[in-house]
Amino acid sequence: MGFRVTCARAVLLVLLSLGLTLALGFALPEALKLIFRILGFPSDSVTHGIVLLYVVFVLWLAMPAIPRGSLPDKNGNGAEELQGMQSDRMHVFQLNVCNEEEVAKAVEFVKQHQENPEKGLWGVVNNAGISTFGDVEFTTLDKYKEVMDVNLWGTVRITKAFLPLIRQAKGRVVCVGSTLGRMCKPSRSCYSISKIGVEAFTGCLRQEMYQWGVKVINIEAGNFIAATELFTKEGVEKRGEEMWEEASDLVRADYRKTHLVHQVTRMKSIVGCGTKETTDVLNAITDALRSKFPYTRYTLADTYSWIEFQIMSHLPTAIADWIYIS
Repeated sequence: MGFRVTCARAVLLVLLSLGLTLALGFALPEALKLIFRILGFPSDSVTHGIVLLYVVFVLWLAMPAIPRGSLPDKNGNGAEELQGMQSDRMHVFQLNVCNEEEVAKAVEFVKQHQENPEKGLWGVVNNAGISTFGDVEFTTLDKYKEVMDVNLWGTVRITKAFLPLIRQAKGRVVCVGSTLGRMCKPSRSCYSISKIGVEAFTGCLRQEMYQWGVKVINIEAGNFIAATELFTKEGVEKRGEEMWEEASDLVRADYRKTHLVHQVTRMKSIVGCGTKETTDVLNAITDALRSKFPYTRYTLADTYSWIEFQIMSHLPTAIADWIYIS
């Protein structure tokens, strides 16, 4: 991935610079001079210190777009397009992440096809996922369980099953999460709960795996619905009809059909306005698997979603809710 700074991050940098200038004025150089004197540095290095602070901040904004070195690609050019898609080392097999028996068979399948079993398995990418929407009172417990079983428990099942092989190789565990794993939005509780679980699972596992030399990475994807077709506008309409049929008479009477129609319309707009390419996600997964020094978290979102994510994550909750919810 090349060095790039999105428009949103560039704007943020400019705003921060203006804010520092207006808020601190000449107090910043004086404060830095005092700090430099305390630390034993010459006071005439303050200007260099300010420049260094800006450089560090710009680098922070650019992450994770800075390349940090890749593990060698033996054949180059994408291994010549996976040997024309006829490689004996690439195998496709059925795997239901909700089925313990199929997961166990997958582990045995991998073991049987390893060229060097003593080296273990380098990487596992947990990408299986389903989505839904709907207010809490319009979402059945069965729907909550269905989404959790794939998005969260599927991730846990696959990871636990392959972890001994991963530890053997000192390899990588990559979990595809979501920005909704770190912020909440109305009508997305079912999906968000599952991704918050993935966030927590990935974080805990990452800390546990330090002693084994295994790196655990979380890919926080923004709105890629249009690219992945987790939902289509027709699917949103169908889901809206299902929710109305499944709702109790009391919920229907209190919310009325107009509320559900509004939710369906809003979800259809979300489906249509998201990122239509999966390139950023694929690049992040590739980097997580191949980089010598992968990031622990890759946050991928279009400009609007990135700004929303920053506001919802860092501003006081009451202010963020007022901006986006009220």
